Amino acid sequence: MELRRLCIEEGAIIRLEVLLLLSLMSLKEVPKGLDLVPSLKKLNVSMPHHEFKVEWERDNWKMKLHHVQEIHM
Repeated sequence: MELRRLCIEEGAIIRLEVLLLLSLMSLKEVPKGLDLVPSLKKLNVSMPHHEFKVEWERDNWKMKLHHVQEIHM
């Protein structure tokens, strides 16, 4: 099974500090609601799909996640 979409509802993961999205080559979208996780300190996205990268840049996700101390893409 391949993960194609991830949606995080507000308040669903209030204490998440580290999110690793590793080798999810079918994930074409930045997870919706990622900016609603204020506790997030580290985000690591390994081998993202081309469409993921395009959306990341186009929608300025780095700025949306300004509270995240470490972002590796």
